[in-house]
Amino acid sequence: MGAVAVISLGEIVKYAALWMLSHKEHLHFGRDDLALTFAFAATALAIGEITRLLGIGGGIQGMIPQFLLQIAGKV
Repeated sequence: MGAVAVISLGEIVKYAALWMLSHKEHLHFGRDDLALTFAFAATALAIGEITRLLGIGGGIQGMIPQFLLQIAGKV
């Protein structure tokens, strides 16, 4: 678990440095990355709801508790 935290912290530092340097050059790295992150999340939620409607998944109601359990390390 500690290794994952260290790698994540390194990614955050790298992302912040890249964002500051690209912002200085008037590049839109941060905005583009944020837009793609939101698009990914929206797609994941839409697919989850489609699987619920088809009766082969739990939908958002099944995803959120599973996600919270994974964060807490109980799965």
